[in-house]
Amino acid sequence: MEKLASDFQQYINFPCIQLHSFMKTDDFNMIDLYYSMLTGQNFSLNNNPTTMIYIHVAFSFSNLGFYKQAIQFYEQGISVGKFSIDSPESKVLYLIIDYLYSHLSEYDTARIYIGIVLSCLDETDLLASELFNHIGDVENKDKNEDNALSCYQEALKIANYQDIPSLPNIYRNIIGILKKKRNFQEVSVYEEQAKEIDYNQYHISTLELGKKIFETCKNQLENETNLTPIQRGDLLYKVGLYLMKNNDFQGALTNLLEAKKSFLEEPPSWHRFPRQLPTLFDNIAFAYLFLRDHLKALAMWKKAIDIRNSFCSN
Repeated sequence: MEKLASDFQQYINFPCIQLHSFMKTDDFNMIDLYYSMLTGQNFSLNNNPTTMIYIHVAFSFSNLGFYKQAIQFYEQGISVGKFSIDSPESKVLYLIIDYLYSHLSEYDTARIYIGIVLSCLDETDLLASELFNHIGDVENKDKNEDNALSCYQEALKIANYQDIPSLPNIYRNIIGILKKKRNFQEVSVYEEQAKEIDYNQYHISTLELGKKIFETCKNQLENETNLTPIQRGDLLYKVGLYLMKNNDFQGALTNLLEAKKSFLEEPPSWHRFPRQLPTLFDNIAFAYLFLRDHLKALAMWKKAIDIRNSFCSN
């Protein structure tokens, strides 16, 4: 524990201000979702307490944008837990490590971890659809659009119309690539299919928070009077993340606190609540951290941990 504390302390005073630090989702949610897809069970904090310490530290480094350090702690967690390479825990954590290497633009290394997971999965496993989405993201970022398109289409084929966590991302990228190719007939087919997505489900979002989305959200907040509390909370959340990305931490805090108020007025559906609310509290904590209000940051992180613990231990 002393070594963990020492390793973490040297970084916590210098958080990285990067887009991925301000979460639309986070590693912990992906671990939980992917483990559930493989086993039908929650990723319980009681499974292996020592390993979970490493995972929590890795998760915290990842949130702060320290991806190299996060990878080291995830790998140590696998080693300490003595998980076999084909265990559900290893498959899920290797998939997260691949995701972090892609954040670092180390695509060849990301492909190594993708290969490890792919060799341990049956292609009929639903998690394979998420894996092919990951491969598509890596190929897309590496400017291999034809390969990316094939991977996204394979992900849809494996999912077989089931509402998987990355479904909106898959459709968005397929449509984006086809538009670049000016294949508008296929674009229209996928756009029609995308309308069937159930947005009441919890989805892993990789949508970039650019100025256009920020202005759209602001316009909806100012001009639409019939928004439900959840819709209003979602819009405030996106505005807050955009402002945080652009170093307006006070503005970000104001919007994130308003989002919290909206979500608590009408909480998300039961399966979204334990994944969406902790992430919101994490982001509020980051806003307080960058404003140097450390006590309030710690209080928000404690709330996030308490929610995760209460749901994961059930």
